[in-house]
Amino acid sequence: MRKVALLIGLALLPALAAMDRLRVRPPAPPLPPSSRGEDLLCFARGGSPFRVHFLGGGAASRAVFSRPGLEGGEGSAVLVPLEAMRKAVLEGTPGPGEWEPLRAQLAGDARAFLEQGGFLRPCRAARGRALVFAGGRLGRGVETWIALFNTGPTDVPFSVSFLTPEGSIRPRALRGRVLGSGKGVVFRAGEWVPEEPDLSVVVESEGGNLSGEAFVVDRGVWYALPGGEESDGWVFPPDLSPPQSLLLANPGPDEARVQVIFFGPEGDSRPPELGEVALPPGSTASLDLSSAGRPGPVGVGVVGDGAIFAALRRRDVLPPGPGVPLPASFLDPTVAPSPGEGGLLSTLPPGARVGAVNPSPVAEAGVELEFLGGGQILLAKTERLLPGRTVLVEPPPGAEAVRARLRGVGVVAGVVAREGTVGLSFPKRPLFLVKELGGLEYRGEP
Repeated sequence: MRKVALLIGLALLPALAAMDRLRVRPPAPPLPPSSRGEDLLCFARGGSPFRVHFLGGGAASRAVFSRPGLEGGEGSAVLVPLEAMRKAVLEGTPGPGEWEPLRAQLAGDARAFLEQGGFLRPCRAARGRALVFAGGRLGRGVETWIALFNTGPTDVPFSVSFLTPEGSIRPRALRGRVLGSGKGVVFRAGEWVPEEPDLSVVVESEGGNLSGEAFVVDRGVWYALPGGEESDGWVFPPDLSPPQSLLLANPGPDEARVQVIFFGPEGDSRPPELGEVALPPGSTASLDLSSAGRPGPVGVGVVGDGAIFAALRRRDVLPPGPGVPLPASFLDPTVAPSPGEGGLLSTLPPGARVGAVNPSPVAEAGVELEFLGGGQILLAKTERLLPGRTVLVEPPPGAEAVRARLRGVGVVAGVVAREGTVGLSFPKRPLFLVKELGGLEYRGEP
């Protein structure tokens, strides 16, 4: 028997069902080119049940979900109809192997999140020709995994290297490999790198983009690492936990010099005790921020004189928190870029807050917030953000989701909780990240 359950509003009802018990509607074709929005990918851990949460952001929200497998093919495609600010959930059993690719084709401002193993994250693998993943570790009972998939129409050559505090490791077996169209590959860093407490992974491709994720598996607990392309500037929203350390990776051939900026309710500051950090080429480093003595919550900015990758680790929080790549010019007091607009659409776990930071040292900004619950707006308010300042806003009782409209230059907003960062957004290039909570039955149209 296949089973269909109704999900009303944003409420979630616990259930587990295998994909072979799914009864939604006939297998769905991919979205037609005219309606296609984002074609996203993420990886589920083999051997563990999972859920995929879909959130409709507009009246025409639509999603097609499939499990292509590492060897290619669309698998069983499922059409997921959505309504504005409504959620639907697919649940399923784990697939074979260590990591399984999941594909979500979204249209109409829809969102997709993967819940598995006690964590919830966006179904949005990093995509590009030069990807960096920071925060990896290797040791007894601890392993770092890398999973790649080629959603493009042609085969893509790629190489993988590993950054350590002592320099880069470039295994010959991982140079010039080829990933076929519609196929994926998974491998362990421990096959080529000795025990290492600080590790970053670099994936470089030629002639096409690859989608990828990296994971740490620590004695049965696993989490995804922040990943993406390099930038010379990074901004992290304020959180409820004070920052503990900054994870930096420099995959380039030249030394990079890095400065840290703190953003607080009273403005920004450059802590002299941290000074300027020199990051050798092909290396990764962990910078202790607790010595700066800035109690939370604070936003953090990172400025480099070259392209780097950065992630933020907060005390007792896993996984490391991702940041928003912004050009260093956003943090330059001599430059006043043109105003931009962006948005955030995210779920709200219990105890969460909405934090925002205005990294511009010269331009004022603002955040327009709408807290939603039960399919209606519970509270609408606007927060003013002076240059270099942060704000934390507590949702009203019953709020299950938030929509934020960002007004200003490079404003970063995020949903934050005691467990870590929940959502991030920034002008004209939204990035949605959800702190993880803990594969399929369609739980219904609202």
